[in-house]
This record gives sequence, C-alpha cells and structure tokens, in this order.
Amino acid sequence: EFLAQNMPGPVLQAFQAARHPAHKADIFRLAVLLRDGGIYADIDDRCMGPQDQLCAGASLVLRHEHLGSIGNNFIACRPGHPLVGKALMGAVKATLEGHSEAIWLSTGPGLLTRAFAQLYATDAPLRAEMETQTRLLPDFVLRHFVAFGLHAVYKSTEQHWVQQHFGGRPAASRHKAAESEVEAPIALAATGD
Repeated sequence: EFLAQNMPGPVLQAFQAARHPAHKADIFRLAVLLRDGGIYADIDDRCMGPQDQLCAGASLVLRHEHLGSIGNNFIACRPGHPLVGKALMGAVKATLEGHSEAIWLSTGPGLLTRAFAQLYATDAPLRAEMETQTRLLPDFVLRHFVAFGLHAVYKSTEQHWVQQHFGGRPAASRHKAAESEVEAPIALAATGD
C-alpha cells in the first residue's frame, strides 16, 4: 500500500517480483527513506547512543564496512537524498530485469556502494554536498551509536539470505571475529586520521 501510494509503478512491481524477503526489505527500505528520510537500522541492530549527535549537520550517514563496502543495515538521510533515489532505481532495474546476482550485489550493500561511487564520480554539485554533509563512518566509530548484527535465531536458518547466497558462516564465529577487532579511539575519527 505504501509503495502504491508513494512510488512510481515500477517500484511496486519490483517489490512484488522480488524473490526473497531480504530482497523485498531492501527495496522497501530505500523507498521509505527516499520519501520520508530518517534513520533505518536492521532488526538485529540496537541503538547504543544518541542518534542526534550522530546525524547533526549531515544529510547522509552511512556505515563503512570493514571490507570497503557501504552497509545498508544502517542508513540515516534527509528525504529525497539522490543516493537513496539512485540506489532504489538500481534495485528496481535489477529486479525487473531479472538479474540473478546475489541479493548483496543487486539490492544490498553492493548496490549502495556502486551508487555512491557513481554519484561521487559523475555529479559535481552532489559531490560537494557529499564531501561536507555525508558521514561515511567505520564500525569503530559507529559502534558507539549502533550495535550491529546481534544474535537472532533466523540467521541460522536456511531461509536467511546469507545462508542461501554465501553458504553462511555461523553467526557465533562472525560475532567472535567482530569482537576480536582492535578498536581505535573515537578521537581518530574526529580528527580524520
């Protein structure tokens, strides 16, 4: 109903054609953020600090994942942000054209990363805004505000998209690896070093 009332027809068509609940969630998340802006966090993430501090003065706040991609499990943005619009249209196109690549690439972090790089490289006015009003934060900074990937039973089922597309890695080993990462002081992020 939300998509039918607030988005062009192809967005609803893509949502209906999406083959997996995570695929549908990726499309819906982008549509809501495009129209309303705000803060999105996955169901297995938890607020750890004041979001107003995190978002003050920014038109876009994103998670810079440790492998270099931009995560889609936490997004804060102003309504109508061009990055969210470009990502949504990319997800719609990939879905309606029947791309068979993994969800991570077609509608998830891979798509968001490509959209960010394309806009930054080709849209000079937006690049200027991105350089001054975008926060692309590494985990060691963002963890002060959001805890990521908390344990959830559904992650160990065959229906979880990671299990289906990557053969999965048990959640416990992912959490253990994340806990063993060395965290630099938050002051480093503030100084840009």
